[in-house]
Amino acid sequence: MLHKYSNTIEGFKIYADFITVFNKITSQVDYDLILIIKEISKGYMECSDMEFVFSFLYSGMVAEENRYGRRGK
Repeated sequence: MLHKYSNTIEGFKIYADFITVFNKITSQVDYDLILIIKEISKGYMECSDMEFVFSFLYSGMVAEENRYGRRGK
């Protein structure tokens, strides 16, 4: 899905939205951030697919926070 948009103008939007999510990451699941992901995803033509992508990335980032600590500490 990300590769599909990688060379399009929407790819820049995906990157900006990813950074929005990334900057709010903690080691705990933030249900408000999950709602933000739902809202962000509505801005895409394939909103349910993008919600899955952002949620998948979010869960991976939370797992990494628990594995290594914030930003590699």
